[in-house]
Amino acid sequence: MKELRGKIFQTIVGDFSLRVFEQWLYQQQDLVQRMDDYFILDLFAFDYGQKYAFSVFTDLCLSKYGETTFDKWKIKYYLIALAEGVERGRCLKILKEFNDFGFKGYDSIQNLGYYEYSYEQYEYSGGDLSEVDKKIQQEALKLLLEISREELMIDDFRLQEFPYTKYEFIQKSYWELK
Repeated sequence: MKELRGKIFQTIVGDFSLRVFEQWLYQQQDLVQRMDDYFILDLFAFDYGQKYAFSVFTDLCLSKYGETTFDKWKIKYYLIALAEGVERGRCLKILKEFNDFGFKGYDSIQNLGYYEYSYEQYEYSGGDLSEVDKKIQQEALKLLLEISREELMIDDFRLQEFPYTKYEFIQKSYWELK
């Protein structure tokens, strides 16, 4: 079920198309044998070609797993991507989403998102963008490790309550990077 959830979430964030997910689903014999689970049955019966299929699929899956579970998975998934180093366009998209997470109460994640503005500053001033890339990789890895450690130590770990004040991802003025 964990692999299924991962594939669903990867589809929702756009790493897989609905068609790719549908093909993958039909190849999973273990899931075919578990169609007594209503959610799995819903996935097999779903019309992946219908109008607004992506939106309906997203609603169906988030009603099963919950938006908080999805957000937690998405944040960790994106932190792994940032820590491994992604191309700049995808990095900026992730950083923008991290900024948006602040509106959902994920302050520690929003702090990392502020690096979006560091790119703008370095680009404007003609600075070396590879410095920003390295800082983002380091900070993403540090945050991912801290979140993982907290998850192991706290049974009912809530990412929204993660103590972001302990961590300084950016300088007080993000435009002063030196």
